[in-house]
Amino acid sequence: MEQNMTTNSNNSNSTTHSNMPTHIDLSNIDENTKAYIDAACQASSNAIICNIKSYIDQTMATQTNLINKLNNRLDTYLNNQQAQKTPSVSNSYSQEINYNQTNKNNLGHNHEFNIANPQHPDEQSSNSTNQQGNCPLTPILNNLLINSRDTITQDKAHITTQPTPQTNSMICLKSTHRKYPSIEYTDIENLPPVQGFNNPQAALIERIRLWWILNWHEGQKAIEMILNKPNLPIRLWKAIAFGSYADLHEFTHKNIKLFLKNNDEDQTLTTAEEGTIAIRKRNQSHKFNNISEWLLAFKSYMDAVLIIFDTREQELNTYRDHINSLCIKQEFDAVLTYDEDRRLHLTINRDTTLLDRDLEASGENFDSTTTKRYRSTNSQQTFKSDISWNNGKQICINWNKKAWPP
Repeated sequence: MEQNMTTNSNNSNSTTHSNMPTHIDLSNIDENTKAYIDAACQASSNAIICNIKSYIDQTMATQTNLINKLNNRLDTYLNNQQAQKTPSVSNSYSQEINYNQTNKNNLGHNHEFNIANPQHPDEQSSNSTNQQGNCPLTPILNNLLINSRDTITQDKAHITTQPTPQTNSMICLKSTHRKYPSIEYTDIENLPPVQGFNNPQAALIERIRLWWILNWHEGQKAIEMILNKPNLPIRLWKAIAFGSYADLHEFTHKNIKLFLKNNDEDQTLTTAEEGTIAIRKRNQSHKFNNISEWLLAFKSYMDAVLIIFDTREQELNTYRDHINSLCIKQEFDAVLTYDEDRRLHLTINRDTTLLDRDLEASGENFDSTTTKRYRSTNSQQTFKSDISWNNGKQICINWNKKAWPP
């Protein structure tokens, strides 16, 4: 008995725990996941609304056909009744018939239903003219259908005005002292908030980056509508807007020309299992030979970045001068690796900018072997003991080497 009671208590406890509602902490869900769930819910809601609307339209068409048939039958019945009237009707009755006939010709069938004056079936033959206005189906059905359609339309409008991403009405272009314009975020308060950032400049950049992640389709249209902009493929614009790592070799003049010739569009194939296969073109990356080539590529990269992130102008200018000064003291290959590590570190730690010092990147790339060594001008002069002199003047090299022709 005790064992059975224990088993029953365990079963009741398990049932109680299983019946308890599960609580989900929305703060632990990632913003991208929320946006994905909202988009999926919105798509499902729109599909359901479209199906309901098509069903309502089909029902209204059926009801309209039925109402038209009823009206035609009533009009035919009235015409037959009027044709069977004898000439001995009174003048008042004839005037009433003419009045009703005029209204019927002008307005068609009268669909007004008089609830306070219902007619008996026995009186239909004698009061056929009054029966013209006694059609209860038409106004009731019409009102029900119209009200239901308005309700569906209002629900659809309510659902479509609740997406998480904002529209591109909050961004506009502004002219700058540079070659290309920049995007100005007019309603900066509506940018996605960020928490846990100590660097205010990095926090502002992160808010703009999150806005582009949530509104990439609207932002892409805004970028494509900019007439004066660098001719870059859309994947590079997306990498810049999302704060991803971008290879500077792709911003060289040679690679940009290849992008324009080949359109640089990745071909995507859809499989039968609802999968996709993307065919990417091989990157035309070559090593920079000197600092001049790097500066030209960085200038193209900087022009594209400042269109989206106008607040990074001082940061990028200072970083460019920093790399240029490093090439005076360090080997160029070491400086290139240092630059890649610095820009890659920004994608890992968002709370930093290129203005901050990175001791780890400096320690990994710069040491005594990468420091340039300079020789003094005096050490380059060599003195040989076998040089021949004539009256205090040095004799030519051919004479010293005994190679002067006889």
